[in-house]
Amino acid sequence: MKRNTYIIKVVTSLCLVILCPSIAVAQNTDKAIPKKTETKPDVPTLEAAWKPVAVDHIFGIRGGLGLGNARMEPSRNNKTLPNWLQNYGISYRFDVPAQKYVGTIEIDLQYMEKGFAYAVSFAEDNNEIYSRKYSVIEFPILWQPYFPFGKGESRVFVNLGPFLSYTLSGTERTTNIKTGEYVEHKYLYDPLRDNRVEYGVIVGGGVAIGIKRFAVTLDFRYNIALSDALKGVNNYAGNPFRSPVDQMSLSLGLQYRFIKGKTKSNE
Repeated sequence: MKRNTYIIKVVTSLCLVILCPSIAVAQNTDKAIPKKTETKPDVPTLEAAWKPVAVDHIFGIRGGLGLGNARMEPSRNNKTLPNWLQNYGISYRFDVPAQKYVGTIEIDLQYMEKGFAYAVSFAEDNNEIYSRKYSVIEFPILWQPYFPFGKGESRVFVNLGPFLSYTLSGTERTTNIKTGEYVEHKYLYDPLRDNRVEYGVIVGGGVAIGIKRFAVTLDFRYNIALSDALKGVNNYAGNPFRSPVDQMSLSLGLQYRFIKGKTKSNE
């Protein structure tokens, strides 16, 4: 019995000698090798890529005078309407100062007088001029590339864009240019003869002088009509083939930078 107990103690001691170094090595290995941590790759997010820019919102009023002319085909001995034509309205413009050479967009809503005149006949002794003046509501959308100077809203700009107008009412007049006498009455619109809707393009330019948030503008525009004021001769006998009515105008305006956009760093 004592012999068996002795043998058990010897075997136990040998096992401890063999196993203890292995356990110690395993423990040291666990301490030496750090645990791997998962890292997410740097992927640009929409929030990081989006960078808001400052946007200025400018409101204004404008008014001025102009001259009208029709390009009749065939020609009716066209004349420039001798009377000054009024125009005035409101405008909205938004601008991104960081992209100043790209330009701004201006949207107007204005009341405008248009008109044209032509000689009643081609005879040399003809003294009579027929003229028509009519009022429209015009809706232009203009791209305005500009070159800033000085401070504030000071700039030189270009006008380029389409317009759409609707005729409200008009008058017609026959004038004797020798005596100055004339007969005038209200023009009665006929849907078979007349077009109330006109459209075309605007070209021009101007200058703005900035005073803090305000700007005083001097604006030249040339409206080139692409539509006809009168329907073609195929639709109404006696009308010309083409009758686009152009307009030249010069106006003064006052603009105010009502809202100024903020960048993310300014919020």
